[in-house]
Amino acid sequence: MQNDSLSSLRRPTLADLFALARKRLESGHASLSVEIASPEAHRELVGLLGPLPRFRVGATARVRMSELDAAVRARTGMALGDVLVELHGRPLRDRRAEAATAAGARAALLATAEATELTSHAWYRAWVGELRATSNGTLTRLLGRPDRLARAVRVLELLDGNATTLPELADKATGDAHALDSGRPLSGLVLAALAFRAGSAAPDSAEDRRDLWERFGVAENAYSSTVLVLNLPARGEALGEWMTSGARHGTALRVTLDQLVRHPVSPDATVVHVCENPSVLGGAARELGPACPPLVCAEGQPSVAFLELAERIALCGGSLRYHGDFDWPGIRMTAALVSRHGAAPWRMSSTDYLQGLADAERSVSRPPLKGGAQETPWDPELQEVMRARGVALSEESVIPSLLSDLRAHAANSVGGHGRAARGEAGPRVFEGGVRSGAGPGRSR
Repeated sequence: MQNDSLSSLRRPTLADLFALARKRLESGHASLSVEIASPEAHRELVGLLGPLPRFRVGATARVRMSELDAAVRARTGMALGDVLVELHGRPLRDRRAEAATAAGARAALLATAEATELTSHAWYRAWVGELRATSNGTLTRLLGRPDRLARAVRVLELLDGNATTLPELADKATGDAHALDSGRPLSGLVLAALAFRAGSAAPDSAEDRRDLWERFGVAENAYSSTVLVLNLPARGEALGEWMTSGARHGTALRVTLDQLVRHPVSPDATVVHVCENPSVLGGAARELGPACPPLVCAEGQPSVAFLELAERIALCGGSLRYHGDFDWPGIRMTAALVSRHGAAPWRMSSTDYLQGLADAERSVSRPPLKGGAQETPWDPELQEVMRARGVALSEESVIPSLLSDLRAHAANSVGGHGRAARGEAGPRVFEGGVRSGAGPGRSR
């Protein structure tokens, strides 16, 4: 009923009272507390509810919802709920029912996340636990798109260590080759889970996102994922011929994942040295040329192309010797290659670290170690020494020692780089593209 009595309830001095009454009524509360801040507010409250002793200027008075309902019924002939609808121009909400519905939806989402064998992994349980913590808002945002979480779980299930690309992975998991493109919500959700898996912070730059994907065997595309190769002959048409020719001339080559997949090779080397930084490979190419033993450069975080080539080297009976930066990311990468590819650390002991610091220019200020300390199972003392010294030693600082090792290895080698470099035929031990079995050694 729209009448003068209802209009009288629209006065500004009563606005706060009825706004609070709406919130309390929608939440199912039986009373509210109203602050009587001025004589005008006191006068309006007394005029509505009567001159009760608890109504004093400057006091906070408790008002039962039943009292307020009776008062507005007496003035307007309408129930409190109907009056609030008229005053505010919108229906009342049932917040308790909404909360129950939302709780049911959250439970259903969490059930989706838990209906997978991934729950056997601690990192996955930690990620689901983070989703369950409503303070971060992720689960609430997913309520409107419950299929997004199911798709994220499917993506994570497909990350079995085999080399792949983002479009291929997205298409296989969702039917949309662009679902994991940078900036898409699904991509951010999966990367948050992978950060838990990696024990790192969520990536906040394009480079960090690319590195995190590559860490789990996923390249942005088959052409952007590359690996630098020097003097690594290989059997196989096209790419194998190119790599073998490059080895004869001491020419460094950049090999793409697409080339490794389309033109499978069988690397022909017993030992392949691996460095982290291109400066090492560049120095080896300049100083040793064709005499340099096989050398591969990971260029920081090993790419999917690097991991694919490393796997093929191992399949063909070769072994890796890895050297990287003496910082915590470099140590982590060393440990990963040691555990997943059986690589032997190359000048990565505590003695090498201390010697490198001693040989370096004393005038050079070494950057401090950043991030969490990493275990060094091949030399437990290395972690202790690095933590004690607290400074990083870049690979570029020890290039002379690395080149000396490569020169000595070349002098002790007999007959060049292998059968392919000598033009001999050999059994082809690998056929096909990206394997459906054990891939670049990524494990959960």
